[in-house]
This record gives sequence, structure tokens and C-alpha cells, in this order.
Amino acid sequence: MNTSIHSGEELQSIYKTRFDGRFEYRKKVWSVLIRDYFRQFVNKHDTVLDLGAGYCEFINQIDCSKKYAILYNAAISFPLIFWRTNTYQE
Repeated sequence: MNTSIHSGEELQSIYKTRFDGRFEYRKKVWSVLIRDYFRQFVNKHDTVLDLGAGYCEFINQIDCSKKYAILYNAAISFPLIFWRTNTYQE
């Protein structure tokens, strides 16, 4: 059941217009948000799940042991799930 008020093509157009060409800006914004706020909730041995990961700016920059990202792209009919495990040596 599709409850979106926009078609897949419309959503692609909206996201392209809204986010294209702003990669460096988004990366800097997330860097500040992680450093100044989210860091207090996540340590390097934690596991993080990023729901609605979008362009994965958060999950790619947060320092933790295991990372999972789930995103939905209107161009496909199913969610994408990514994961990465870091190995820390002390």
C-alpha cells in the first residue's frame, strides 16, 4: 500500500533539487552535529542503527564499532540495508 502523496518520480525530482551539489556542506553540518551533540550518546564500542539514512552522512562519520544504515529510495521498491563493522584494538 503506497501512502505517499508524491509519485516515485516526483520524490526523485524533489530530492535531486534539494540535495544535489551540497555534499560538502551536508558533510560539514553532520560533522558539527556529531562532534557537539551526538558524540555524548555513542562510544567507540557501540552499535548504531541509522534509520532513514539518506546520503549516510551521519553513519559514515559517527565513530562506533558496528554501523547499520537503512534507507528507502523511491527509484526502487524496497529498502536498502547496509552494515559495516570496525575492529578496534586497545
